[in-house]
Amino acid sequence: MELTPDSRMKLRAITIHEKRKNYIVEEPESGDFYEMPVVCVEAIQLLGENRALGDIEQLLQSKYPSEEVDMIAFANQLLELGLVQEVDGRQIESSRRIDDTGQRLMISDKVGKLFFNPFSLALYAVLFVAVIAIFVIRPDLFPHYRDFFVSDWMLVNSVVWLVMSLLVVLFHELGHFLAVRAEGLSSRLGVGHRLFLVVFETDMNAVWRLPARRRYVPYLGGICFDTVLLFAALMVRLLSGDSLQWLSAVMGTVAFYIFITIVYQCLFFMKTDLYYVIENALGTYNLMENSRAWLSRYLPFLKEDKSVVYGDEEKVVKGYACFYVAGLAVSLLLFAVYFFPQFIFAFALSLPKLGEPFTSAAFWDGVFFMAEAGLMGGLLLFSWIRKYAPLQRSG
Repeated sequence: MELTPDSRMKLRAITIHEKRKNYIVEEPESGDFYEMPVVCVEAIQLLGENRALGDIEQLLQSKYPSEEVDMIAFANQLLELGLVQEVDGRQIESSRRIDDTGQRLMISDKVGKLFFNPFSLALYAVLFVAVIAIFVIRPDLFPHYRDFFVSDWMLVNSVVWLVMSLLVVLFHELGHFLAVRAEGLSSRLGVGHRLFLVVFETDMNAVWRLPARRRYVPYLGGICFDTVLLFAALMVRLLSGDSLQWLSAVMGTVAFYIFITIVYQCLFFMKTDLYYVIENALGTYNLMENSRAWLSRYLPFLKEDKSVVYGDEEKVVKGYACFYVAGLAVSLLLFAVYFFPQFIFAFALSLPKLGEPFTSAAFWDGVFFMAEAGLMGGLLLFSWIRKYAPLQRSG
């Protein structure tokens, strides 16, 4: 659609939330939120007065002489975001898809407040300190890569890991969900997939309606529930006797998985729960994208992303870039200390089984692991090709 300085447009129903530095524009129908500076918000308000794009541009340019105001470009962005209802009296059909695939749980906000209130938050903090104390007093309970192996049979290990990981992730997402409900906001606990893996996800967009100081609990709700589960797993290991060694082994796998999950939160090159906590504390949104774009000037292997930095945010972006690089270092450490030794041990456990008779269970257990390792390696290679091959072609 060709826009001119005489064009007028009507926007869809939106809600504007004033934040510490900029504004958050909410499109209630889809639940999407967009960060915008004050000049953009004033442009939206002037569009609501049925003013022409050219007139709005002149008004804003005189009011904000240091800003580069291009209303036609801004109007085209609003069209791309699906926020425009009419242009010069012509209806614009929205191309946006509203994701309603998640399942809404009919849980009262009173239930959420039962798990997230001043007393429970203090309890989560105490349990977190208790977990650290247990690791200090009993270093033998600190997660080890061999905790994955509850049995000499890889099929058993894989089934235990799959079932346990699904339950732990569901418990984590339930923490987020209940924390959002405790604030009286609607949420959605969705069941989706990543390739052939089932995943659980909580829709937390509604937290943008809250003041910044009240967003921390929903962001940390999952880690709070992780802490409870980790503490419980460690206590079971402490109290289980010789007759319950199998239970202790399974709880060791649970503790190992939760520990890795919590460390995963420190991988700041991804949008983890702690990333949103830091982003919220600094009041600078799109922090990862902006830091990645800045780092791409010095790290050629990073694909340059588009970034929008407002005012004095550049210093914050440069500072977060250090956390971004530190997250990469933590991921390499996880690989070196846990994942690589884990794979080597599994390989050493399974390879001799291929020498067993063809009709034996041990032989097929070894075949199962080799097939599993080949499948995961193939998927990893496929994802790398999809990610980096376009960069090589464009280069």
